[in-house]
Amino acid sequence: NNEPSIVIYPNPIINNQFQVDFYNYTGNVHIKLYDVLGQIILQDKIQTVQTKSTLSIQPATLSKGIYLLSIENNQQTKTYKIINK
Repeated sequence: NNEPSIVIYPNPIINNQFQVDFYNYTGNVHIKLYDVLGQIILQDKIQTVQTKSTLSIQPATLSKGIYLLSIENNQQTKTYKIINK
């Protein structure tokens, strides 16, 4: 299967750290982590390769709650719910 896919783990977040694996993505990927009020907590960029790329994310401090992870690549944006318990 050569369809681009994303795996986010662990979710819920453990120790203020999680990873995003990109499969079959190429080019620049922009990542933004928002709180429930829409404020940007973190933003980053990764240059992905065709097979698999991994980005480790360690926000300085995250309160318990729900966050939104926005991932943009080639004019397409996907949003994922991230939980910090």
